[in-house]
Amino acid sequence: MDTVNLITKHADLVVVGGGLAGTFAAIAAARLGSNVVLIQERPVLGGNSSSEIRVHPVGASQHGYHRDARETGLIEEAFLTVRSRSYGLRQINGRHYPMWDVVLEEMVRAESNLTLHLNTRVIDVETEPTDGGYETRITRLTAVQQGTEAVYEYTPRMVIDATGDGFVALRAGAEFRYGREAQSEFNEMWAPEVADEIVLGSTIMFAARDTGADAPFVAPEWAHKFPDEESLPYRNHEEFHSGYWWLEWGGTTHTIHNNENIRHELQSAVLGVWDHIKNHCTVPGVRERARTWSLDWIGHTPGKRESRRFLGGYFMTEADILRGINTVPDDEVAFGGWPIDLHAPDGVYSRDEPCTQPPLPDVYGIPLGSLYSNTVANLFYAGRNISQSHVAHGSTRVMKTTSVVGEAAGVAAHIALSHDLTPRAAASEAIIEIQQQLLRQGAYLPRLRNTDANDLVQAEGVRFSATSASSLELGLMTSSGAAAWDQAGLSLAESQIFGDADHNATRAMGFEVPLAQSIVVSSGRIDRLKLGLRNRSGQAASVQVILRQGVHLRDCGPMNAGEGELYTATLIVPSGESLDWIRFDPPIVCQPDAPIVIVAASAGPAEWMLTPHEPPGTQAAKWDTELGYWRWLHGTFEIALDPLSTPFGPEQIASGVTRPETATNMWISDPARSLPQSLTITWPTPVEVDCLHLTFDSQLSGWIWEGAFPMIAQRYNVEGQTEDGIWSTLVEVTDNVLRRRVHTFTPVTISALRVTILGTHGGATARLVEVRAYGREGR
Repeated sequence: MDTVNLITKHADLVVVGGGLAGTFAAIAAARLGSNVVLIQERPVLGGNSSSEIRVHPVGASQHGYHRDARETGLIEEAFLTVRSRSYGLRQINGRHYPMWDVVLEEMVRAESNLTLHLNTRVIDVETEPTDGGYETRITRLTAVQQGTEAVYEYTPRMVIDATGDGFVALRAGAEFRYGREAQSEFNEMWAPEVADEIVLGSTIMFAARDTGADAPFVAPEWAHKFPDEESLPYRNHEEFHSGYWWLEWGGTTHTIHNNENIRHELQSAVLGVWDHIKNHCTVPGVRERARTWSLDWIGHTPGKRESRRFLGGYFMTEADILRGINTVPDDEVAFGGWPIDLHAPDGVYSRDEPCTQPPLPDVYGIPLGSLYSNTVANLFYAGRNISQSHVAHGSTRVMKTTSVVGEAAGVAAHIALSHDLTPRAAASEAIIEIQQQLLRQGAYLPRLRNTDANDLVQAEGVRFSATSASSLELGLMTSSGAAAWDQAGLSLAESQIFGDADHNATRAMGFEVPLAQSIVVSSGRIDRLKLGLRNRSGQAASVQVILRQGVHLRDCGPMNAGEGELYTATLIVPSGESLDWIRFDPPIVCQPDAPIVIVAASAGPAEWMLTPHEPPGTQAAKWDTELGYWRWLHGTFEIALDPLSTPFGPEQIASGVTRPETATNMWISDPARSLPQSLTITWPTPVEVDCLHLTFDSQLSGWIWEGAFPMIAQRYNVEGQTEDGIWSTLVEVTDNVLRRRVHTFTPVTISALRVTILGTHGGATARLVEVRAYGREGR
């Protein structure tokens, strides 16, 4: 007679939920040495991004709007890996990298101290009363695995709820919210006037293919009817190969309790929309192009956007999302940047626009305080269920943001366990250790830098040199200067990223609103400045110009002049002419290796020329009168500095920041000199090294659809120089596709280290963002 297959085990950390947040939380903790169990109720990892649901992950960059804002760490590792195996394919809504599920499971199974249970659902959570400012702690999790009929009972020291709906937190008695807060509760302008129980709806995706022959479609009787264009207002359906995110419903009902009804209703809507495209659409050309197209796949699991949000040590609101990075939380462990993306409550059936997406003034920091329970002593949150308002959730819920939140929760859980701390105590007593570990493994935390005392590259007296010194010069971005950037491969063709021909040529921008350009000045002084201003009218035009010191590249400051400006003036651009050099006597003194911002405004006919190129260390912007802050522009306004700025020297790899922010924070070799190119690190006294961390440039400003990023080093080697001057090879790599590589080897005592980039994936320059070196004591 069969008996129940009961398996009882202990674990340091149990992560429940195998979406991107839970997957990366588990991997992060396991890589640091915790004994981790990952429980996932579906047969694949990835949650909404998996082959079951097929939602394309998005994040802080907002499709390239926020420059240098793509998430790094584990999510970048996964994406760069899958891209290297899926050349020629695109991951978009409804379509899927075939290897995505495989890569995620591969990353999990590569960790020897991480146990994965797929098709397994937690059905019971046991707790016990506790003290220390908490009410309970989780003592046991019971889960059942479909197919094997195994029953697992885990006694965890720590738990991360990454289920999305917060099932574990709910059963443990954690406090939560559901629905929209009133505008008055947190002074949120994007909240409704009166609180209610409306949330964001769910979506089911579809995919279609061209059969090459007539493919009639007869909708089933139960499909929803969309008989005309008025029945799908504001919902673009001219492209129909897959999608659509706006095929949404369920926000006015309970997205958990009514999930099955939502699934059926969404399938009805999908089939109704396809029927509209095939049989009723009156948009010119759509039905003709759709004649040979047939549905290839339709989802059966709703991609859920919102349900419960649990209360933690800190409650994020709209103000935190709009804060930017001039100030960041003391306990910052992740970042976001997606707009406050709120949707019409009735979803696809609404006659209103499907969403409200005001772009944010900048990216923002996410505090650890929002990632743990304020009542359950051993519970972290990871994903869309963190402690936040409905409005804040509109930004943080997207999957690349939940990915970095998950990685942060995993690191925090491991460090809390290693010091026997509660999550709350870890957020105060171990926050610097948590932040530095996240930076060490490739995460980005705005305005924080590497202060790791064990990193030998950060030691005093270290010198940096390169075979081609001080790389590239930031000068006037004219058509002649643009050729050098193209030759260097420094800027991807904008058409690749944005699909917009307007981004491929220099164009004139009038001054309907003030315009701004930030640029890193390496020398700390400006003798002369030239702006690409022109006046094609028949009368002279005045332009008000402000120069100010920026805290970081996206810190353009106020629209008008204030105290402490570096320079203010009204310039006259003669009729039919361009502006000549502005001479400063004495020279303007500014902070070296930091951004200055040029703000220009005019009520006249002057124009400022905008080139399509985006060198690292620049940011163009225009003022948004309605929102009251700067909006980013693609391209660079024409500008020349004397002396020329040379902000890409080899010392940049020790800046402690791994993307352009307050400086360029990367070494770029001279484009006039072909590869190979080398960077050398020299210590004042010999050091013992057995581990290297190398970070390459994966071009965080943009996104190309296919293949490896051109600037990543494909072939490189690392050599060490002993005290007697002999160089020996420590590392040789011939097929790299990743942004970050960690190499360990037999300990060697060296006085210098040389990284040589032999070849890239198409870029003409060598680039390094960061090098870290560790000995046995510091690893």
